[in-house]
Amino acid sequence: MKWYNIYSYWVIILVILSYLQIIKFSVIPSVIIALVGSIILYIAKLYLHIPVNIPIMIYMFILHIIPFLLLPIQYTKRDLYINILIVLLYTLFLQLQDLDIVKIYYNILHQKMNISVLDLLKNRGLYL
Repeated sequence: MKWYNIYSYWVIILVILSYLQIIKFSVIPSVIIALVGSIILYIAKLYLHIPVNIPIMIYMFILHIIPFLLLPIQYTKRDLYINILIVLLYTLFLQLQDLDIVKIYYNILHQKMNISVLDLLKNRGLYL
């Protein structure tokens, strides 16, 4: 699975753009969505007795917590609407690739995680 098909990485890009003040809206709603999604994913893994790789879990939670340390935790109704639009653009981007969002996250849920964080990054095209 390539990194650009996973919403969390879209959020990281948004966080960087927001931190550099390139975009002028709060991305905190997207950060919250990504964090809650990751928590739900790991709860589902535990519930379904799917092995959890602790280093990868720590990497994922660090990835989702850093934005709360970098950005002010506030947003307006306008920011919320913009973030909803971004989620819709994300799903449209997946549709244009003939990818199903449910299948993507189902595969992530059931992905064998007996690999290192470095191997995970390589598999997602984030590390050579």
